[in-house]
Amino acid sequence: MADTANNKIRRVDAATGEVSLLAGADGGLQDGDATSARFQYPSSVAFSPDGLFIVVADTANNKIRKIDLRFGLGSASVTTLAPFAAFSSPSGVSWSPLGGEIAVADSSHRRIARIRLPG
Repeated sequence: MADTANNKIRRVDAATGEVSLLAGADGGLQDGDATSARFQYPSSVAFSPDGLFIVVADTANNKIRKIDLRFGLGSASVTTLAPFAAFSSPSGVSWSPLGGEIAVADSSHRRIARIRLPG
């Protein structure tokens, strides 16, 4: 889940209800390993259909970020998708059913944008 005010992405264990940190340090914009990556008011998250990735609407940074979970929670990493795209306050993200595209609620532009993923 997006912990917007704390600039973090949290994990909730469905069985126990325990909440833990998945990604995010202090506010800002930085890619890298999940615990040192920085977000600025993330507002929405969505899992890929295969469960190996999470996309994040990093609202105040005007970016869409991807958390890679392929090597486990302890080795998760964060990268910026479409780094040159001109989003303005993206507030929602959703994966297409087959995982080849991400829909973005680009709030200030009042549009739904699409990011096509390679492969």
